[in-house]
Amino acid sequence: MSTEPVGYQNPKTNWGAPDAPGPADFIRIEGNIQAIESGVRTVDPALAGAANQGTIRQFLSWIVGKLAAIIGAEWFSAPPTTLVEAKAHHDAEAPHTGHETPAGAQAKVDAHKNQAVDAHDAAAISYAGGTGISATNVEAAIDELATEKSNVGHGHAATEISYAGSANLSSTNVEAALDELDAEKASKALANSWTARQTFQGGIQDGDGNQDVSLLHALGLQIDTRTLELTRTGGVLTSVVEKDGAATVKTVTLNRTGGVLTGVVTVAGGKTITQTLNRTGGVLTSVTKTVV
Repeated sequence: MSTEPVGYQNPKTNWGAPDAPGPADFIRIEGNIQAIESGVRTVDPALAGAANQGTIRQFLSWIVGKLAAIIGAEWFSAPPTTLVEAKAHHDAEAPHTGHETPAGAQAKVDAHKNQAVDAHDAAAISYAGGTGISATNVEAAIDELATEKSNVGHGHAATEISYAGSANLSSTNVEAALDELDAEKASKALANSWTARQTFQGGIQDGDGNQDVSLLHALGLQIDTRTLELTRTGGVLTSVVEKDGAATVKTVTLNRTGGVLTGVVTVAGGKTITQTLNRTGGVLTSVTKTVV
């Protein structure tokens, strides 16, 4: 922080009742008043910790430190510019020699917009997958590409086109062959609308009727890491909840009447499957199922 003013003496701060000020005390008191007013001080512009509270010595150093930071030089040096000059520079339309003005920039944009030909010249133009384009002007190159594109429909011919799992296509032109493939794909999609019992031998497949069958030779081993929560009432199992972490995946509820199992309700994947156990004379005779 700044130094004490030259001539300043530490004051006496331990006066007591029997003490009486003498000439030396008055000289010190008067001298300190004079030192505060006219004594030379040395400030410290590098003093850190500027705040809203501090001593006069701290404030003096903080203030000159801020001035030095603003002008980028010793605080007592002549500033490189003034606020008036900075304001005038900010307001000027073209403050630097050679800088573009808004009107000049607009004039160049308008001239470019109105240039009908040779507006975008280049040393060479090419595109991925193609040979170099002969034109060196962007507009002419676009025309050349458009011409090449128009020839694509006639430029990919072959003596024969086929694909795995199918006989040869009748078309010998790539574009026409693609259309033929689309038509064949559509016809195969319609062929999968089953109307009779289907027997699948390539693993589990979806059917669309109660008589469809998937034939399996392999043992189905479930390798999921879900958990089962079992609930019992009076020592009897009443429900099984299958969870993935905290999320419920499947719920199986076992309904009993008089201690006898009468139904099983399974809820999973947005479906509710209700199996009803039918008995005659206490003997199980059939199980009916509904799906909602």
